[in-house]
Amino acid sequence: TLLPAELRRSRTKQHCGSTHRMIMLDELFWQAHARVVCVQESRIQSDGYHLGCHYRMYRSSADETGNYGVQIWIAHALAGLVTAVIAHSPRLLEVVMQVGPFLHSLFLR
Repeated sequence: TLLPAELRRSRTKQHCGSTHRMIMLDELFWQAHARVVCVQESRIQSDGYHLGCHYRMYRSSADETGNYGVQIWIAHALAGLVTAVIAHSPRLLEVVMQVGPFLHSLFLR
């Protein structure tokens, strides 16, 4: 039998397609009203992005030994402002956002 919290997690996992840890962090950041979250040492072995329940998570890959890697989690409401994502290295990720007529580059290192 699933307790209410476990049922909520199982539904969330089913709908978000994320790991349990990502689901917990997604919910924690959302409850803290964070709209942009930067993560160092993510150690994920690929560039790209992942869709969570509340965030689009952009990432630069860890190096070949599994070190480094950074992520920037942007709330879905703001993710439409992203015009480019450039993974310069395992330690440097650039996200370009258009706000009105202006382009802003966010660098995560």
